[in-house]
Amino acid sequence: MPIRSSWLYLTAIIDWYSRYIIAWMLDDTMDIGFVLGMSRKALQIGTPTIMNSDQGSDVRQEVA
Repeated sequence: MPIRSSWLYLTAIIDWYSRYIIAWMLDDTMDIGFVLGMSRKALQIGTPTIMNSDQGSDVRQEVA
C-alpha cells in the first residue's frame, strides 16, 4: 500500500476453508523477520494441514 513517501506491506494468514483471517500485520519493511514473526503468530492459533504462499505482485512500475 503506498503511503506518502514509502510503502506499507500487509501480510495476512487466511484459512482457505472458512476464509477467516487468522492473523495479520502491517510493516514498512518486507524483511524476513517480519514474515517469520507473522507466521509464528498465526501458528500459535492453529497448525495447518497445507500451507502455501502467494507472493503477490509488485505494483510499483518503473517510469522511463
